[in-house]
Amino acid sequence: MLTCPLATAAEALDRQDWQSLAHLKADDRIRLTLKTGPVDGAFQSWTPQQVTAGTVTARRQDVVKIERYRQGGW
Repeated sequence: MLTCPLATAAEALDRQDWQSLAHLKADDRIRLTLKTGPVDGAFQSWTPQQVTAGTVTARRQDVVKIERYRQGGW
């Protein structure tokens, strides 16, 4: 599971965790936990500033955690 936890929601993901998004493939099922709540969708793309899952594009500073779905759960 790809998980990028934070100490608090106000902190941004550290650089190493954010770079782990490079291991995801298009259409991998992910859950973004944002400051406003969770979003489930297919991974689309990422940049140093944002990540897109399904139709949602989230800014890095709004992302609390990212999880990749694997058979059996998140």
